Formats: sequence, C-alpha cells, structure tokens
Amino acid sequence: MHKYEDCLNIISECLTSVSLDTETVGLEYAANRVLATDIHATEDHPRFDHSAMDGYLIHRSLLTQFRDGKNPILTISESLVAGEEIPEIKEELQAIEIMTGAKIPSDAFWAVIRLENTTTIEQNADAKRICLNSIPNDGENIRRQGEDIKLGQLLLPRGTKIEFHHLMVLANMGIDQVEVLRKVQLAIVSTGKELVSYATKNLNETQIRNATGIYLEAYLRGQGHDVKNLGIVRDDPTLYRNLLLNAFDSGQDLLISTGAVSMGKYDFVKETLLGLGAQIHFHKCSIHPGKPILFASLNYRGRERFIFGIPGNLAASAVGLRFFLIPFLNQLTYCKSPEPVYAELLHDVKVSLGFRSFFCAELSQSDGVWKVSAPKRRSAASLSQFLKTNAWAVFSGNEEFVPKGQKVEVFRL
Repeated sequence: MHKYEDCLNIISECLTSVSLDTETVGLEYAANRVLATDIHATEDHPRFDHSAMDGYLIHRSLLTQFRDGKNPILTISESLVAGEEIPEIKEELQAIEIMTGAKIPSDAFWAVIRLENTTTIEQNADAKRICLNSIPNDGENIRRQGEDIKLGQLLLPRGTKIEFHHLMVLANMGIDQVEVLRKVQLAIVSTGKELVSYATKNLNETQIRNATGIYLEAYLRGQGHDVKNLGIVRDDPTLYRNLLLNAFDSGQDLLISTGAVSMGKYDFVKETLLGLGAQIHFHKCSIHPGKPILFASLNYRGRERFIFGIPGNLAASAVGLRFFLIPFLNQLTYCKSPEPVYAELLHDVKVSLGFRSFFCAELSQSDGVWKVSAPKRRSAASLSQFLKTNAWAVFSGNEEFVPKGQKVEVFRL
C-alpha cells in the first residue's frame, strides 16, 4: 500500500512527458482557460500623462508666486477634455481647466489642483477667474505614463487560469486573442447495479441515487474542463471495458470511474484494466477515506490515456477528486496547487494511526487566527457532513490523538 506522498510523486512522474496541445481563442472566450504562454504588456499604462481628476492644470511659472506665499488669481479660458484633441496652448496661460483622463499637454505644467481647492471669483461665457486656496505638490493628481504597467512587463505567466478580472487588463492592452491549452477531455462513469439516476423520485429498497457522478461532473466543469458524464454502468466488466474504449475513441484524455475498486466479488475495474494492457501505477493508498483508490494509464491509439478508479461512497469520492484528481489536472495544465492554511483545532480529534485522514471541516477566523472544527470520526458515507463544510482538515496519521489547540493543515474546498 502506497503512502499519499508516494502517490502524488507517481502521478507527477507519469505526466513528465505528457503535454496538451494549444489553441488560440478570442478574449471573450478566454475566461477559465489556462494560458499556454506568458503574456507581456504591449504598451505602457497609462499610455500618456493624464489628469487623475477634474480640476485645474497649473503651470510651472506659478512656482515663484507660491514660494513667495501668494495665492495667485488666475484667468481660465481654455479646457482639456478626455478623448478630445488637445488645442494649441498659448504660452502665457498659467492654468487650464482639465477633466479626468485628459492628456497633460506638456511638461511645463506640473500639477492638477482639485476644484474644491479653488474659489471662483467671477465667471462669464468666455472665461472665469479663480483663486487657488492651497499649494499643490509637484505631480499631484497627475498619472504618469507607465507608472502602473511598463511596456514588456510580465502580466500573466504561463499556467495562469484566466479569471474574469484579467480580461479587463488584457482588453485595455489591446490583446484580443490568447494562446491557451486545449481543455482536458474528461469522462465520468459510475459503477454499481444499485445505482439509479439522482433524479429518480421513488426508490426501492435496493437502489441508491447516484450523487457522486453529478458532483464530479459539476466540480470539474466548474474548473474549466470539458466533461462528459457517461452515466451508470452495471457490475459487468464487458460493459465497462466497452464504455472505456468508446470514451478513448471519442478523444477523452482521462476516465474517472467510481466504485468497483475494492476487493469484493464485483470489484472488476483493476482486472479489466489489466486485461486491456493498462499499467496500474498504484492501487490502495494509506488514506482515510478512499483507501482503494486506483491510478492507471493505457497507451491507446498512440496516445497516453489515464484512468482514476475512485471508491463510490461520498466522502471517498470527494477526497479522490480533491487530493488526487486536482493535483493531476493542475500539473497537466501548469496550474499551481493551492497552499494550505494552518488552523488551530477547536476540539480533540481521534484519527486512524498510519493513515492520512481527510475530514470535512468548518474553517473560520477569529482575531486574525485561523480556527477549524473537524467532526469526530464519521462514516465515509455520511451525507450530513457536507451541509456545513467549507474546508478539508488533513491529519498526517503520525499520532492517533490530536489535541485541541494543535495546528493542522486545512485546505479550502
């Protein structure tokens, strides 16, 4: 039986020579896709010096008056508006009305004073006279070219999952297409003659609704992958074999099956895979729940395909997804795996010695300190544990009793 760390290393080694093809997509379709290349700034931002607010652009010639303690009275006859051509600026002008975003016409102007820091003395249709009530600092309320982003600056590295807020930056740079990894093609199949669709209303005493299939499908689709739910296959190795080959014939990179990976009479997944010539990289891991988890690969039609066999009960399926499948997919798509937080236990916990245990947990923060509540040992088939959970608490299994107040690894859902 493998340790959890060994299983992750095996997964990593299996992916060292595997890479996804890339494709170019329009920016409007780029959200949740993974960048295949670095993206650099195509221009400075801001592209030019401009006003950060509505006010008056002050000429450097007024510095002398400010130093002499005078509050000059100025005549305003010109204005600058964002998006309009800059008019010819008369040399004798000492101040110009300026609107937010308007370009600064020359270095001779050194600051923008806020409207509220001036007093209008008189005004007519052609001009107005104002008094400055304060002395602006050099460069005040002026956004300088490139002060935010420099031309050529790395914006997003390869492997970044493009979020919605990234689109604003890329669009502002005039980037209308990006090169991304093609989506991973995933297929899900649930095994077990006791399973019926989750939409089934009236069950007999031998039936169970298939809850894990919809969970895996929704979670993985939400991660940006293409997911095909193949439904339920009865406990028949031939049906399972045919379904697996059909999935790979249709271009799937990975098959995820739930159930039939333990040691019972109807646990046929491992033997079926061996019969196809698949390589079983590991079967059974010293974890709880989910010990019978299986990972295999099959070279099929010149391409390496992968299979995860996950136990069918609820918590084991969730653990298999979060702590095996997600690391696999993150490496395949160059994405970083999320780091844990370390939180204080709010109560004692007893775990299985020698097994890494994953508990549904409630993570909270109090006075800047992370706290976690993990239920006492519960069945892997428990349904109620998923109602309030927002995290996974992870226990190494090096000690059977973990006391209140000890810090433990916690991963957000």
